[in-house]
Amino acid sequence: MGKLLLILALFALIILSIGTFLFPQNPDFWLASGASMYQYIRGLLALIVVLQLTTRPPRHVWLR
Repeated sequence: MGKLLLILALFALIILSIGTFLFPQNPDFWLASGASMYQYIRGLLALIVVLQLTTRPPRHVWLR
């Protein structure tokens, strides 16, 4: 169950990043900002989720 939630979170971040970049006027992405700062933050969050997926519990304090 834990891996499934991480995979779904990663999937959501990727869809949100690509959607706001390619289709900013689509009604699905109206509430999400396409500003570059937010895109960098989404990329960083996706990287953290990938790190979470590649490590096994117990995880280091920095990855919790």
